[in-house]
Amino acid sequence: MEAERTVGRAALDGIEGARRARAIVDGLIRDTKKILELGFPVFAQARSRSIPKAEVS
Repeated sequence: MEAERTVGRAALDGIEGARRARAIVDGLIRDTKKILELGFPVFAQARSRSIPKAEVS
């Protein structure tokens, strides 16, 4: 019984880890697209001023 609970917890931890990794990758893809659209200096300036995403888009 305990082994099944441990396996279940490990599976849920793995799923949660995959979701976090996916969120990180999605953020990197979004940032890369913005860098390509705006050019890096403009993108870096926008990020440093913490412009809301609606204004950057």
